[in-house]
Amino acid sequence: MRGLFAHYPLVLLANEEDWGPRLSRMLKCSKDIPGYNLFVKDKWNSLQSHSVWLEEGDANIKYFHSIVASCRLGNAISFIQVDIVTLEGVNPIRQAVVSHFESHFKATTVERPGADNLAFKRLNQFERSSLTTPFTAAEVKVTVWDCDSY
Repeated sequence: MRGLFAHYPLVLLANEEDWGPRLSRMLKCSKDIPGYNLFVKDKWNSLQSHSVWLEEGDANIKYFHSIVASCRLGNAISFIQVDIVTLEGVNPIRQAVVSHFESHFKATTVERPGADNLAFKRLNQFERSSLTTPFTAAEVKVTVWDCDSY
């Protein structure tokens, strides 16, 4: 129903006393549009049924609230056991959780083994020079032919 409001601008004012034209007054100028009365009647009934539902609820509201309450109770932490001590109350539980995660993310200094006193095998002169010699064509051919290519 684009035609209802297409040519009638809505004026809003920021003044506390004057909020601009009332919506019902603005709609009165559109009463000649076909289907206008049905549109207003449907909207009015929808608003009334929504307000009744908000005030009274429906058949499922009690069930819905019981499910929400049970989920809230299931997610609540009423006590927690740290080592052999049982903690109850918001502040002790909060402090236990904070200290638990602080211990996981705290930087600790650990004595790690070093390579200072280790004796490594050393290469002799011949082995050192063989590291920098170029590959021969035969070595390259053998290596390429040994590769499993599909």
